Order: sequence, then C-alpha cells, then structure tokens
Amino acid sequence: MKPAFLVDGVTEQKFIQTICKDRPVKIINCNGDSVSAEAIAKRAASLIRLWGGRCFPIVILVDRESRGESAENFCATLVDSIRDEGIEDQLIVGVADRMIENWMLGDPDIWPDAEDLDDVDGFRGSSVVKQRMPEYGKAANGPSLLARCKASAISLRSRSFRTFIDQLSLLRCAWLRR
Repeated sequence: MKPAFLVDGVTEQKFIQTICKDRPVKIINCNGDSVSAEAIAKRAASLIRLWGGRCFPIVILVDRESRGESAENFCATLVDSIRDEGIEDQLIVGVADRMIENWMLGDPDIWPDAEDLDDVDGFRGSSVVKQRMPEYGKAANGPSLLARCKASAISLRSRSFRTFIDQLSLLRCAWLRR
C-alpha cells in the first residue's frame, strides 16, 4: 500500500509531508468556498490519472470553508463528482469543517491557557487560532501546530476529523495512533 495525497493548500501539504514522509502529496489548487465540488473533482481526477494507478489509496483532504452544505454532504458530492470523471481508484476523502485550523483547536493540551472547546467544527477556526496565537501564519505555523496535536484528542471534539480518520485505519501512520 502506497497512499498518495491530494490537499487544499500548503498547510495541509506540509503537514502530510511531516507525518507521512516519502508519500506523494499534491496541492489541488482549487481552494476557496466559491469552488464547486465538480471543479475540485475535475482537477483531482487529472492529478490522480498522473499517478497511473501506482498509488493507493488516494487520500483527499479539503476544507468545507463557508459552503452552505454540511461537510458530510460536500464530501459525498465530491466523491460522486470524482467518480463521474471516470476515476475508479480507492478514495478516502475528508472535509475539515470549516477549515484545517478547526482541527488544530481540537487538542486542549496545545492550548493550556485557553478555554477547552467541546466541539471544534463549524466555525471560523483560523480566527480563533489567531486570537490564541497572534503570530500564527497558516503555512509557517499550521503544519507544526497540527503535527503537535494528538489525533485521539481531535477526534473527541471534531466529527469531521473522526469521520476522516476512521477511513484511514489501514494506513501505517504513528500520528494517527497518538
């Protein structure tokens, strides 16, 4: 099993490169809440074809942003749209609700001086991270901040994270077992 990853942006790319060394990680380059699932699927399908079946599963991670539909519905639409592009590879798709920063807020040990949040999904996580860490830079600090978090703690506070990592049980990743 040699997984490959398609992600929203640099933060996610650097994070995956930190925890899953030597795995291919490509940025989809269709970021933002105005980008449709169909547009993301079209780009993702072209990147998946470049791997020519040499990688499996294909793990896709995107943000829900402020799209009106739920993370679960957006995920289902994205999978259907990728299949409509003719992709038959094994897919694992995760949608952070609303953004990757929400998951960073899921481990209270990272934020010892801040209020513990019971549910970190559904709000603008980057704003809260910047309040707690004024020097926060998405690409500069985000990957290491998320890597410091424990997946077990995040999964207790984020349904979107739990839904995603439950699909990743076959991957040998030490970070997922923390």
